[in-house]
Amino acid sequence: MRTKTKWSPGPGVKILGVSLTDDDSWVVSAAGPAFGICPDCGRRTRNRHGWFNRSLQDLPVQGKTVTVKLRLSRWRCTHQKCRRQTFADRLPTIAYPYTRRTRRVAEIVGLLGHSAGGRAAERLMNRLGMPSQRRHNPAAPQASCGTQQAGLFPDCRY
Repeated sequence: MRTKTKWSPGPGVKILGVSLTDDDSWVVSAAGPAFGICPDCGRRTRNRHGWFNRSLQDLPVQGKTVTVKLRLSRWRCTHQKCRRQTFADRLPTIAYPYTRRTRRVAEIVGLLGHSAGGRAAERLMNRLGMPSQRRHNPAAPQASCGTQQAGLFPDCRY
């Protein structure tokens, strides 16, 4: 199918399939490169050590969210003098390590967050089809009304 290339989040990713889920969001199944390059010695290897999956939020299509399900590899470096035994696929042109968004979505989120600010940017992103979940840590200590300056917590009575 020639249109699969239009769904690619970036170079080095092979699109395996695209499907529309029951909750009106798109899921793009993709796989990383067929070989690995050791970050220490720079040699190519096809000796796969294992697989891992990564889900990334990507730009919306027609107002519907897009999730990229990447299947990436762990590789074994076969060079005898290399100190690194295994390493994982890194796709720095698509997403930073440990993030859950593609770089292009992260850039838009940063721009909207800084220009429109907090809740206004959150509402706009939801409207554009890029929902952003707020991070809430229930273990974090909650500030009480008496310990903060007036006006910082609108739910409190001072």
